Amino acid sequence: GDVDFVLGDLPTLKFYQAADSDGLSIAGSFSEEDFGIAVAPGESDLLAAINVALGEIIASGEYDTIFAATFGDEIVVLTDDTDADTATAYPDAANASGALAAVLDAGNLNFGTDPFYPPFESYDADDNTTVVGFDADIGNAIGAKIAAAYNQNVSVTFVEKSWDEILTFQYDGYDATLSAMTKTAQRAENTDFSRAYYSSKQGILASAD
Repeated sequence: GDVDFVLGDLPTLKFYQAADSDGLSIAGSFSEEDFGIAVAPGESDLLAAINVALGEIIASGEYDTIFAATFGDEIVVLTDDTDADTATAYPDAANASGALAAVLDAGNLNFGTDPFYPPFESYDADDNTTVVGFDADIGNAIGAKIAAAYNQNVSVTFVEKSWDEILTFQYDGYDATLSAMTKTAQRAENTDFSRAYYSSKQGILASAD
């Protein structure tokens, strides 16, 4: 083709390299970055619940299991960027506000995602409806932890959004963004991020020519 190199997240480049039979190769990696789950500014209760759920998933070893299901025997390297402001307890249900209150009332947590970015999120090839991948597994685990914490059912739905829609940070029809989003200072001016749930590198995918 006309493209000699592609720059992108290393796991996604590896996914396409494995699926290709034309001799694509990883030419190098660089620039470490962390992915976060994004919520609308001021949605502190929902952010707290997500952060506590992530902490439980990591501490219990469930994170390692989820990681291995997508990335095999790669070594887990996850940045711990928590600080004194990172929640360690779920907000009280009786006083929950905003998006978290709506989630608990509806019994449903909606994640906005661009489901065309394997191995993080993509449609299952069998039904072209179910979102699968690392982010999907993390989102479902978060929903299960929140459900257990509040002793109620909480289903998880992945709402398809284009990447451009996601970057408007309007949260139109969904509660939080879970879509392999790198945490950056510029994005943090328009949204609030959870603790890191994945640490990645950028890479270069080169053609055989």
